[in-house]
Amino acid sequence: MEGIQKVFEYLKKGGYKIFGPKEQDGELHILELDEAPPAELLNKVSDRPYKYFFTPAREILLNFKKSKISAPKNEKPKIAFFGMSIFDCKALELYDEVFKDDFYYQERRKNILAIGYSSQPLKNYKTIFFEIDLGSAVFDIFIESAKLYARGKAGEKILKRCGLKYKSIEYKQNKEDPASLVFRVKLRDNTLKLRGVDKKILAIKKAVENSAESKLWDELGKICLACGKCTIACPTCYCFDLESKIGPDCRTERCAGNCFYDDFTRIAGGHKFLNNPKEKIFFWYYHKFVRIPFGYGLPGCTDCGRCTAVCPVGINIKKNIERLLREVKSKNEK
Repeated sequence: MEGIQKVFEYLKKGGYKIFGPKEQDGELHILELDEAPPAELLNKVSDRPYKYFFTPAREILLNFKKSKISAPKNEKPKIAFFGMSIFDCKALELYDEVFKDDFYYQERRKNILAIGYSSQPLKNYKTIFFEIDLGSAVFDIFIESAKLYARGKAGEKILKRCGLKYKSIEYKQNKEDPASLVFRVKLRDNTLKLRGVDKKILAIKKAVENSAESKLWDELGKICLACGKCTIACPTCYCFDLESKIGPDCRTERCAGNCFYDDFTRIAGGHKFLNNPKEKIFFWYYHKFVRIPFGYGLPGCTDCGRCTAVCPVGINIKKNIERLLREVKSKNEK
C-alpha cells in the first residue's frame, strides 16, 4: 500500500527510530526497521508485546549518592511503532490509563508514535472479550485496509505532510473519575454501565468473579507449571516490583513483576498468599477479568493469543473463559 511506504519514509527522514515486526531466529520480534515491513508480517501478531518499550523490564528510578537524590538522565529518542495490531492498540489504552500519573512512563510516552495496521476491516474481527471499535483503541495513525485514520495533531500532521487522505477519529474516553467508579461499583455492580463498559466485559467479569468453585481451576492447577511465560508475553500485564540496591551505586529500580513467581506475594516471615499453580492461575484470571474492569472500566485481555502461544502445556485463555460463560448460562437455566 502506498500509504505505508510514504508514512515510513516521512518518519525516517524526521529522525524517528522505527520499530515493527521483523523475523529473527524463527520468531516475529519487534525490532528496529530500515524499511517498511511487508504486508505478510504486518498481518501477524508479534511473538513479543510492545509493553517493554513503554515500561522496560528493568529501569533505574532514583540514584543515591551521599545526601543527594537524582533521577537518571536517560536519552528519550523519538520512536514510532509501525504496524501495531488492533489488539496492541487496545492494550496501549489500558497502559495509558494505568500509568497516566507515572512520570517515567509519561516522559517516555510523549516521544512515541503508535501506528496501527489491519489488512482487513475491523468489523471482520470477532472476540468474546470486548467489542472491537477503533474509537476505543489508542493510536496516532491507523491503517485499516485501504483507509487511513488519524487521532490527534501528531497523526494528522504526518498524514497531511505525506499528502494522504484520512479521516480524523476521536477517542471515546470515559469522563468519569475512576475513584467514583470504584465507590459506586461497591454499591451496585450495574453502575459499571455508566462508564460505557460493554456487555461482554461485564459478563466475563461476573463469570470469573463467581467461579471460585468451578472445577476448571482444579484442572488447570494440575497442568499449569507456574512458569510465568503467559504474563511475560501478555501485552496488558503491568505489575512491577521496586528494588533498592545498596553499595557504591545506591539506587532504586523498577522491574517487571510476575504473579506466578514465588516471591510475588511473599511477605515478612516467609508467608505467601499464592502457594500453588491453582491459586496463581485463578489470581491471574481474576486480576485480568475482574479487578481491571472494576478499577478502569477496560478489558484486561485483548485476545491477542500470545499467552496461549507461549504456554508449554497449551492452556487456552479463550476456551477457559468460554467454559466459564457456559457454566453461568447453565446455572441460570436451572
